Amino acid sequence: MNVYNSPATPTFRSSYAAATAASSPLCLDCNESSRGYPECSSVPHGDSTRVLNFMNDDEVTPGYVASGSATQRAGDAELVHARDRIATLSAENQELRRESKELRRQLSRVSHSSGAWDRLRRYFNVPAGYDDDALISKLDKYKSDNRSLRQHLTDLEHSSQSHIAQLEKDVWAERALRQSSQDLLHVRTQELNDAQMYLSKTDSISIEDLKETTKSLNSEIFQTAAFMTDTLDFSKPSAAIDEAIVQRATQWLSRGLVDLLMNDQDPDTREILITAGIQASFVQSCVAIVQVWGVDYQVSASIASLYDQIRLSNSPSIAGRWRAMTRHQSKYVHADKCKRLAAEALIDNLLTVLPLMGWSAANPKADLQELFGRRITDMANLVVSLDRSMGEDMISEDIKLAMVHYGDPADDNLMEDLYGTKRVRKRDTVVCTCELGLYNGRIESGDAGSTVGQVLLKPKVVLLSALKPVRGVRSKK
Repeated sequence: MNVYNSPATPTFRSSYAAATAASSPLCLDCNESSRGYPECSSVPHGDSTRVLNFMNDDEVTPGYVASGSATQRAGDAELVHARDRIATLSAENQELRRESKELRRQLSRVSHSSGAWDRLRRYFNVPAGYDDDALISKLDKYKSDNRSLRQHLTDLEHSSQSHIAQLEKDVWAERALRQSSQDLLHVRTQELNDAQMYLSKTDSISIEDLKETTKSLNSEIFQTAAFMTDTLDFSKPSAAIDEAIVQRATQWLSRGLVDLLMNDQDPDTREILITAGIQASFVQSCVAIVQVWGVDYQVSASIASLYDQIRLSNSPSIAGRWRAMTRHQSKYVHADKCKRLAAEALIDNLLTVLPLMGWSAANPKADLQELFGRRITDMANLVVSLDRSMGEDMISEDIKLAMVHYGDPADDNLMEDLYGTKRVRKRDTVVCTCELGLYNGRIESGDAGSTVGQVLLKPKVVLLSALKPVRGVRSKK
């Protein structure tokens, strides 16, 4: 706004020019002769400070003071009014400067925004002259689509997280089900394996192996008996034998064999009878060791009876597997103890027979253990091994030890003569069994069931015909 174009300015100019015509007043801003303010080419310029300083009473020219009191009062009023106006214009000038600076900043932002619009046009391939409103509308649509896509992605994330959580639960449930199935499969597999053990007829030993073990045991029995015959002194008269010993020997062997051992004094047959008697005691002990099912004889009898019932109602493989497991648990769970008990049984049973032959000692059991302990231990080990092979390793068949008792008729289909030919005379009778045999005991179907024996290895016996007639021999068992 021009200061000199205000309504109050002409009056101020005419009065001031008349009062200061002689002093050639200067321009308020450029300090040059103005010859009246309208002619100054630089109006308006300068600041209000100079104008105010110029208007001080001390700087008024003498000609202005001499113009008269009325004129002076009018000039003073105009001067005061001019000073107020100048202050107002100065404040308006400062406000205009601030507005100018603000317009410059807005212009700079507009220029920058114009560059941003140009970049947006190039990004969205907007042709030149395209309406900015349409561009803004299109941009808003892109923003809306973007928000929709973000919301859709958020929904998908929540949905996928829920789905993943459900899948994890399903996986854990499936794992638990699979683990349960595996456990059940393991149990069923074990059951099938156990059942297979019962149903399988696979044997871990052959019949020929059993025959060889039996022959080795017979050889050990014969060698031990022959060694005892040559080592021990059988010169004690039979009349000095206690009747209690005779009773025990009769229960162990038979009355006929006991009478032969006590009454036969023929040098030609005496040695045969002594050796045969010792062998018969060992054979009888081996059969007793194999037949028992445990160290407790009452329990053993019950188990044996139960086994006979199982054989009648089940197949040989099931009965054989039951027999194998039962004998292992009831008898051979402590194999070393069984061997020790078997050796003691061999010696104890022999001590009931040797006095009948004329042998005596102050400490008979200790003497026998000292002289023949190693051989008897070897014999006991062979008996235990044969027993376990027949009872635990042979599943498909029920193999048993075979022996013949005193007085049984001779039969070459069932036995062999120890001192004669393989064929025996039918009218002959058996004195004792000196070597063990083997037979397969099978159950025939029937009301009560009967055992049919198939001889696998014939036992060897001493026939009565091999001995000369001995006075006092009884014919009964």
